[in-house]
Amino acid sequence: MWNQKPSFRFEIDNYSEKPSIQIQSKTFVAGGCEWYLNAFPKGGYLAVHDHFSLFLQVANRTMLPTGWKRKVSFYFTLLNQSDKELFRSNTMFEEPLETKTLGCSNICGEIVRCQVLDVKGPSWGFEKLCPLSKLQENGGRRRLWISTVLRFLLLRSL
Repeated sequence: MWNQKPSFRFEIDNYSEKPSIQIQSKTFVAGGCEWYLNAFPKGGYLAVHDHFSLFLQVANRTMLPTGWKRKVSFYFTLLNQSDKELFRSNTMFEEPLETKTLGCSNICGEIVRCQVLDVKGPSWGFEKLCPLSKLQENGGRRRLWISTVLRFLLLRSL
């Protein structure tokens, strides 16, 4: 897996006790673009309640020019309060809710799927990122760090 310095780290205290269905990170800038994360500690949009769900979202998209697009590859790493890695998402994404994949790239010797985010599909992520039981058994109940690594690729004409 291509390793590089995280683009963003998002801390959720007592995530397993949060009454909220959705937890949104602050906006961050990576690759010259504004982003945020949407975490669903008790499952996401499809009412999957036994998995942690996580999505990368384009921020301030109503302020972007008509026809905007962002081509990105990314992965998430979930860490406990001791910085122990609990889970790392695969760069070869699970099948999306709506397929918008434009192919693959070779990054650091690995084939990595690239995703284009645009006005019709401004987010991408994992409905079933990690089983909640895996997080809880490995000491992730009190504090959960989400480390996000983004890699931006040149967007060619579609």
